[in-house]
Amino acid sequence: MAQFPETPARRVPIPHVDDLYSKEAERFVAERQPFVTRIKDWGALNWSLPYFTEKIGHLQMPLVRTADGERVESTLAHVLELSKDPTWRQRYMPLQGGGPLITPQFAGRPLDPTLECLRADYKLPAYLPADQVSAELLFRASDVDTSTYFQTPSHFEWDAMEFFSMQIRGRKHLWLFGPDQAPYLGIKSELPDFPFLSVGAHACGDPAGHPEIGNATCYEVVLEPGDLIYWPAFWFHWFTHYHDYQISFRMRFPQKQQPLNPISASWVFSNALAKVLGGFAEAPERYEALPEETKTLLRSIEEAFFNDEGLVDTTTMYARRLSPEVRKKHAEANRRSLAAAADPTKTEKR
Repeated sequence: MAQFPETPARRVPIPHVDDLYSKEAERFVAERQPFVTRIKDWGALNWSLPYFTEKIGHLQMPLVRTADGERVESTLAHVLELSKDPTWRQRYMPLQGGGPLITPQFAGRPLDPTLECLRADYKLPAYLPADQVSAELLFRASDVDTSTYFQTPSHFEWDAMEFFSMQIRGRKHLWLFGPDQAPYLGIKSELPDFPFLSVGAHACGDPAGHPEIGNATCYEVVLEPGDLIYWPAFWFHWFTHYHDYQISFRMRFPQKQQPLNPISASWVFSNALAKVLGGFAEAPERYEALPEETKTLLRSIEEAFFNDEGLVDTTTMYARRLSPEVRKKHAEANRRSLAAAADPTKTEKR
């Protein structure tokens, strides 16, 4: 019997939308409300390894041999064949978009000009910024050990993009946590002592070590072929993959404005700090060279963003700091000021 992960988080069903091109779907995206819909008429539903091999198998996809770091010339057809083995990433990595060695999947970007032939197989909704949409294909083989399920650790995307993700082949079990659930998800930096740069939520994979996850709430859904899900930026997604070959198609796009919440505020702060320190590659070493007092102050600032919604939510902040009586007095004072400005000859008695 395979060991399927459990989470003590409270799970609620995710909203379903009948039509991806509907006003309802557009409103959900505008409001950053996750939803699932069913795609019935895209050519992408027929995508398969033989299809990609025939259509785009000739494209060059260089690999890096993990044993010695040497470049290996290859084609997409060769990589697709390799991808049937779930352990292949222990021997090779794609030259671009490598990712962890233990992750038995790889990504191709179908909106790249060299993959233009795939555009006819799907149709983007008009409410998306089409000129800013990028996309990728994910391929993943079945696990060798059928007593366990392969999991993608809970994380949000580092580039703070919105996502449409469509299941083409295989099934995935998804848990989706909003950014407001971050305090219960075991967030910690993956760079020693550096303020928040991690996008991982460790409580999902280790609930026994993080009992606070029992206070979290998440959406839960099993994605079948043809299911498309929308999740906004900074939402933590945790996948468990069933024992069949996976093909997924993901479209990512930016929103014009991002709401400032504790997670996004921490992310912005850490990105700005890394930039000031010379970029992500240089940041850890230069941060380590700072005086200890400075490092302590920077960590405190980040922790304040992460832990205090009042700092990043002005509505909450004023609601906390101003009682109803004080707010009423402020409103009355503002009304008198506006009245006086409109007619300076009249003075309203208090």
